[in-house]
Amino acid sequence: MRQILTNRGWQGRVLEAGGTLCALLLLGIVIGGGTAHANDIYIAQSATGANNGSNCANAYPYTFFNAAGNWGAAANQIGPGTTVHLCGTFTGSAGGTLLAARGSGTSGNPITILFETGATLTAPYWANGNNGGQSGAIAVNGFSYITINGGPTCGWNQSTLTTTACNGSIVNTQNGTNLAYQQYTTAIDLNNVDHITIENLGCYNMYQRTGTAAEDTAWNQQHCVELEGRQTNITVTNCVFHDGGWLISSTSGTADNIFIGPGNDFYNADHDVQTAPVHFYVFGNHFHDWAIWDAVGGPYHHDGVHCYAGTGGATQLFFGYNNQFDGNMGGVFQQFIYLEGNTSTTRCMVPGGTAYIFNNVMVANNGSEAIAAFYGNATSPGDVNDIYANNTALGNVAGSTSACRAFQNVSGLTDENNACGGFGELLNSLTGVASTKVVDYNAYENCSGYNCFAAYGVDTGIYATWLANNNCTGSVGSCDVHSVANLSSSTYFSLNSVCIPGSVAASCAPISGSPLIAAGANLTSLCSGQPNPGLGALCSDINGVARPTSGAWDIGAYRFLSSLPPSAPTALSASVN
Repeated sequence: MRQILTNRGWQGRVLEAGGTLCALLLLGIVIGGGTAHANDIYIAQSATGANNGSNCANAYPYTFFNAAGNWGAAANQIGPGTTVHLCGTFTGSAGGTLLAARGSGTSGNPITILFETGATLTAPYWANGNNGGQSGAIAVNGFSYITINGGPTCGWNQSTLTTTACNGSIVNTQNGTNLAYQQYTTAIDLNNVDHITIENLGCYNMYQRTGTAAEDTAWNQQHCVELEGRQTNITVTNCVFHDGGWLISSTSGTADNIFIGPGNDFYNADHDVQTAPVHFYVFGNHFHDWAIWDAVGGPYHHDGVHCYAGTGGATQLFFGYNNQFDGNMGGVFQQFIYLEGNTSTTRCMVPGGTAYIFNNVMVANNGSEAIAAFYGNATSPGDVNDIYANNTALGNVAGSTSACRAFQNVSGLTDENNACGGFGELLNSLTGVASTKVVDYNAYENCSGYNCFAAYGVDTGIYATWLANNNCTGSVGSCDVHSVANLSSSTYFSLNSVCIPGSVAASCAPISGSPLIAAGANLTSLCSGQPNPGLGALCSDINGVARPTSGAWDIGAYRFLSSLPPSAPTALSASVN
């Protein structure tokens, strides 16, 4: 139906231009060319009414979807351009699979699985996706150009710091600590697929965890989305996923062009996103509240985004930007963004890979290894030309186990315009930092009584000592020449942000009089002309407000709104006397 509407709108514009004959000829091409199969088919748990699939009152049973003979180019079959409408509640069996795709859409004419108002797929628990086959509530194995759409737009809104509940949902009802099952489970299983979009969908209670026992041995295979085999061009956007072991996870195979965002809200998970595609984009999401996965002995270490692969790494380009991280981290939290490296056998980046982390707000409420870290490949040349810029990171912790940012095995790093406060260490450079382009125009405050700077040849809690003795680029005193600091502050972000630790009740944007305003470097040369999604997003702040092409930028993820020029007047009229 979406394709028909698009064609009608285009034809109308041609007719208005007087091209009636041309429009009719082209209409014949669209209908006769066989490229679009635009029809609507309705399915429900059981057949309803006339059982002809014409609407929810006359729906086919869900078994219609699973029969290969109902997929093709004929009328009333599922093919490119078809929208399959899901009606009402679908109840699956424990460990079962409900819907298994049997064909592909095409570019411009995807097959859409659309949840009608109130539609939900529910089971005690769904089948485990990690078996190379058709599993989960919805399984797509070997097909392409399929969209799974939960209905009206839902998910996270960064501008308002609010989440809109989703219409369509996939739910487990009996998988959890004190429930009937503690099983592997998958909501959506994607195996050897490309061009799959999951949007506006709720995925809830893959595992409902309570208490502090380590009873769940299946936690890393309890997924909302499981990626198997070869996966390319996968998008997850405007979704709400909560209560599961690893919400989005790649268990095997190879991946490229994975887009997580914008608009997703992830919470109550041990890992929110775990995968290592060649090109990896995580942007515009809300990650929060991992503490329910704390357990005696610390068997579950928590991460927001965890990228790891094999001995040689997998990811060539990583983009992590415009994300909000906050809430209760729990006692065994690792990192908001963890690009595994060091000497690990499951490192994230390939030698020479590049990571861009910018415009993120990261609010910590207890200790962690690092809020965000570049742990590059130990294999030469390490990560190359990484960018860590315009992030706002606020901690509430002390001691050497917490760091605002840490770097290892990277070269050519640009570390600018970041606001950091409330950590045991504000900057930590571990072994193997080969060279740095620039560390400058950052803002620091309150390092919680520990040595704030353990980096670039210095280990000190005194800002003046750091400035005088660091060596970032081959000369003494070359770090943070234009930066600002208030290390003696007893409150968080006395640099005049309105951020509240552990909460999104306030935005972490600078307020009037803040030294963050117009104190940053202008990085337009890095982002101008670059794609978005991608590095082009750095030319705007976390809310998409454009940064100036000339003159100083504000430090941190937000641009100070009062510094923006007034909007152009509207509704003007002129008269001639």
